[in-house]
Amino acid sequence: MRLRLSLLVAVSCLGAASHALADPIEITRGTVALMSPISGLDPPFGFQLFGDGTAITMETFAVASGFARAGEPVDLSMTVTPSQSIGHPLPELLNGAPFDVFLTGALRFSATPFIAPATISGSFSTPFTLSGMLSGFSSRDHAGAPLFTANLTGQGTASLLVVRDVGGDFLATGTVFRFSAAPVDATPEPGTLVLLVSGLAFGALSRRRRATART
Repeated sequence: MRLRLSLLVAVSCLGAASHALADPIEITRGTVALMSPISGLDPPFGFQLFGDGTAITMETFAVASGFARAGEPVDLSMTVTPSQSIGHPLPELLNGAPFDVFLTGALRFSATPFIAPATISGSFSTPFTLSGMLSGFSSRDHAGAPLFTANLTGQGTASLLVVRDVGGDFLATGTVFRFSAAPVDATPEPGTLVLLVSGLAFGALSRRRRATART
């Protein structure tokens, strides 16, 4: 009997072992669109990030700034954390290993500050880098050891979507972070960004409806 209990304890400890990923995972594709209060869209906002053998699905309640002023510095840097209100685990793929987990951690977007120009151009863009860490748990309350912990890096273009110029004050619908495998200098086309954000907003709404239907 003692031998059997010892074996059961050993198996339980092995099953609860955390899958630590030593090397940072580089995110090379994906878009994070965070809306501002003036957009009329409420969080959570859903998005997916991709790397080599990696596909991360995440929702967040982070919101973007909806204001900039001509001639003054604009810093799009922000920290994005996973939503804790999701009632079911999300499918995650990290370095080729699949998981169904509840996420915790933070993604830190560090954008290069810039001076807002005097006239509206549809969007203002600047490079950003990503650093972050995510852990996945089997339970919603994050009890026990995480099934994995991953450090993340990445880079791309951050864009502030401007919809109106009010006497040199720019009202913005949100901020979009677009990942790339290499630094991007070109400014995305404003029309493309508007369509992109519309599609992401619809996708986030659809995911929210499916999540509600499951609960």
